[in-house]
Amino acid sequence: MLNWHLWLKRAIGVLFIYGGIAGVIALIPLVKLFNFQLVFLVFYLFSMVAGVYLLEGKSASVAWVKFIAFMQIPIISAPWISYHLSCGYAVTLTVKWPTFKIGAAIGPQHLFTLSGSGPMLFGVNLLALVIFFYFHRYYRKES
Repeated sequence: MLNWHLWLKRAIGVLFIYGGIAGVIALIPLVKLFNFQLVFLVFYLFSMVAGVYLLEGKSASVAWVKFIAFMQIPIISAPWISYHLSCGYAVTLTVKWPTFKIGAAIGPQHLFTLSGSGPMLFGVNLLALVIFFYFHRYYRKES
């Protein structure tokens, strides 16, 4: 019988490895000694390690994957702060009153500023939300 939990876990591990590699490749030319790009670079490296550990079946990987997915859930754009992070993939639902928008993206995306621009926009990365709740529900004992 096909164990779909195992295959889903493997697919998520591959996505995290891909997202980490793509993020590192995109950020290496941009990183300076002290800026937010360095934080994102560490995050992408962490994603790669979590993906490898997930494929190897290490129990610590579940907590790591949940953390990485959790950090990718919110999308915020306001006059005082902007934040968005995705590790190689995203299916987003955003609200900029009065409109709703659904989007998808492949490739790393990262943004953090303390002085946002434009109108208020809030959203979620639906794929990261599903991954977080999947691991929270089905792998609770391992974390």
